[in-house]
This record gives sequence, C-alpha cells and structure tokens, in this order.
Amino acid sequence: PPDPDPRVQAELAQEVQFILTQLPLSYRTILVLRDLEGFSSSEVAAIVGRREATIRWRLSKARERFRQIWERRQDATREAATDG
Repeated sequence: PPDPDPRVQAELAQEVQFILTQLPLSYRTILVLRDLEGFSSSEVAAIVGRREATIRWRLSKARERFRQIWERRQDATREAATDG
C-alpha cells in the first residue's frame, strides 16, 4: 500500500526522475510514454516514428537498464545506512 506520508511519495518520484535522466534519450522517451503516460506500444510507435517491434525491444532494454540502476542505488543506500 502507498505510504500516507507525502514526503515518501516525493522522494520516490525524485528517485524515479533521477534514474530516468540516466537512461539514453531513446529509451527514456519510450519508457515514459509507455509506462508513465500509458500509451500502447502501437501508439508509442506512431509518436516516435518507429516500428512497433523496435518499440517493444527498446522498452525491454529501457526497463532492464532502469531496474539495474534502481538496484545499484538501493544497494548503495542500504550500505550507507549500515555503515553509518
């Protein structure tokens, strides 16, 4: 369930935005349109002028990179918390 504390939601949103800036623009655009804005893969393909298969491939790569960066940052946060 979502945390009722608005600071937690704000921190999460800030973290997501930071990670998005770490992605290549072509991946970031597709990830935002598909996962955050809710467009279908075919709609994203029409928006960016690529084939739907390309969109699905880039979306998969974008999600994978996002997850990798997210996990690295979470691991670093946990390590800092246990070291401090």
